[in-house]
Amino acid sequence: MIILVKIDAYDNIKYPPYGLLYVADSLEKAGYEVQILHNTYLYSLNNDLKKFEKVVEKEDPLFVGFSVNTGRSTTQTAILSESIKNNNAETPIVWGGVHPTVLPYQCVSENYIDYVVMGEGEEATVELAQAIEGKRDINSVRGLAYTRNNRPAINPARPKIEELDKYRPAWHLIDIRRYLNKYQEYGANSKRMISYITSRGCPYRCAFCYLALDNNRHMRYHSVERVISEIKQLKDDYGVDAIWFNDDNFFANAKRAFNIIHSIDLPWFGEVRIDRLADERFINKLRESQCMCVMSGAESGSDRILQYIKKGITVAQTEMATKMMAKYRIPATYSFMIGFPSETWDEIIHTVRFNHKLEEYYSDTPELFHSRIGFYLPYPGAPLYDIAIEHGFQPPAKTIDWGRLERYELDLDLPWIPEIKKVKTLVKYVMRAGRARVYPRLDLKILYMLYKYRLEKENFGFPIEIELYSFIVKKLARMLKK
Repeated sequence: MIILVKIDAYDNIKYPPYGLLYVADSLEKAGYEVQILHNTYLYSLNNDLKKFEKVVEKEDPLFVGFSVNTGRSTTQTAILSESIKNNNAETPIVWGGVHPTVLPYQCVSENYIDYVVMGEGEEATVELAQAIEGKRDINSVRGLAYTRNNRPAINPARPKIEELDKYRPAWHLIDIRRYLNKYQEYGANSKRMISYITSRGCPYRCAFCYLALDNNRHMRYHSVERVISEIKQLKDDYGVDAIWFNDDNFFANAKRAFNIIHSIDLPWFGEVRIDRLADERFINKLRESQCMCVMSGAESGSDRILQYIKKGITVAQTEMATKMMAKYRIPATYSFMIGFPSETWDEIIHTVRFNHKLEEYYSDTPELFHSRIGFYLPYPGAPLYDIAIEHGFQPPAKTIDWGRLERYELDLDLPWIPEIKKVKTLVKYVMRAGRARVYPRLDLKILYMLYKYRLEKENFGFPIEIELYSFIVKKLARMLKK
């Protein structure tokens, strides 16, 4: 028995643990029995971790493999891994996923992590299982990090998997019904939407994203026939009524993407780059499809910052795209980031104001436009990471502390940000008060008026009202859950 674990702890959307599902498929084909444990809800996190530990103790697996992202997932996975190791010292602990891939030395230096699978895990995990059984030399497993003679050792890298159809998600190992989401935003009325991935990689070079280095801008695809067939199966077996295309860049090949969209005949949600949305011909194709919403990384209202982060778009393109989508009433969600190294306070404020300018294009249909503004985070493995360190960022010395790096709940100071406390308050205001555009609640309207006044004066010091409001909201949320 091999146990695979992922700790997500989201507040709302539930994503299937795709990395584990693919690795499980590979392990089963090699003759191993696999069990998947996955936490999806933040409120049940503590109880779930206790349950997972009991399962490991009962099953006595060949090893426990974790899929780990940077952030909250890192900290919670470290806590569970250390607890398992303390109670079952002989059980090997294996980490895979983005975080250990880019920080293998730090991870295998922890006494509760025995091995790190770097990059894609389908083939390396099978070979590791064979090595743990004594059927293969550990030194022959490419893409593996471990400790040898009390020192970290890194085996040669493993090539990317080119034929993605070689593997498929092991759906039978999870209860798919747990991952069917209600999606009733922007006029949509889906009750069983599921997140789905059709490709790997991204051809762009955004400096804040680890994919810029990890994939060498190389795309790999599942065949269109395979994607259509599997989605049809999900429709027939589980009543799936909408698809969230969760690829890193679903529209990297727009012809392929629209082929899939029209063939599955379902409402869909997906990410689209701003430069594509600035093309009216593309907008018309979206209008003719069953598009529930598009999500785009607008990132900044400063052309200097956009060039600095190698986003490949301009402020003018973002405005043009927003104008056309509003014209055709296409729902849109934007993400912005502030706090890049070298970014000034004026550029930060300008990005916030630019966001409000875009909202005006949807003034007649405010419910169709939503945006979020969060902090740039110096994720290891991304091109900007080394620059962030040059600007004074001190990465956590221990793996367990990486949970302090959360985009909307930043628990670390980014030393290059001018007046960090003011910027943190600004983000809180944008996240809370921004909802007042859509929801006609009195408390939000009052908060929005205070926010607009502060923005006009650029005064985000002594934020007593937002702190009090956040405290009350959290208290009410806890009471409701109880």
